[in-house]
Amino acid sequence: MQIQHHLFLWKKPQIQGKPPQPRYGHSAILYENYMIIFGGEHNDIFETLNDIHSPRFGHSTIQFNSQMIIYGGLWIDTEAGNHSYDNRVYILETDELIGK
Repeated sequence: MQIQHHLFLWKKPQIQGKPPQPRYGHSAILYENYMIIFGGEHNDIFETLNDIHSPRFGHSTIQFNSQMIIYGGLWIDTEAGNHSYDNRVYILETDELIGK
């Protein structure tokens, strides 16, 4: 969705390719004309999504120049069958993700 804040109107954008799965606990940044969505969990099966990197949800994300910086969150330890905390920082080069 796109908001025109001066008019308080939402518009549905035209997208190319396959849209992302429904999710919660994800993060997203807008870089140039791209929305980059990271992580989250699937609504029905509590599957941690791995669109880009190490699957996680409930993390924090900021954009710094052309980097997407991700901190913390939870991931599902499939061997132990529970959630585990992760306090590491990951840096993704967004130019590489969009093919620059």
